[in-house]
Amino acid sequence: MRYSVDFLKTLKYKVKYNHWLPSLLRAYGTVVNNTIYYALEEESVPDHIHIHELVHVAQYKRDGVVKFLIIYFTEYIQNYFIYKDWYQAYINIRYEKEAMEIEQYYREQYGEN
Repeated sequence: MRYSVDFLKTLKYKVKYNHWLPSLLRAYGTVVNNTIYYALEEESVPDHIHIHELVHVAQYKRDGVVKFLIIYFTEYIQNYFIYKDWYQAYINIRYEKEAMEIEQYYREQYGEN
C-alpha cells in the first residue's frame, strides 16, 4: 500500500460540501488538485469515502495535475471501450484501484462498512 492513513491525514487540502460537481458525475465526492468536492453535507460524509478522496489528493500531489487528469480520463475512455460499461471503466482506472485498495484497508482496520 502506497499511502498510510496517518500520511493521508497530514495532507493539506480544501473541502467544499453540498457541491454540484460530484452530483453531475454521479459521485459522493470528487477531487480536483487539492480540493475535495462532496455532494453531501459535512456530517454525512463517511470516513472511508473521505480516505478515498484523500488518496486522490495524494495522487495529484505525486503526479501533478496535468498528468493525473490525462491518465485518469484516458484510462476511463479506454476502459469503456474494453468493458462497455461506465462503472467497470471507472473501477479499472489505476488511480481508482489504488484509492479503493486503501479505502478497503481503512474499512477493515477501523470497522467501517
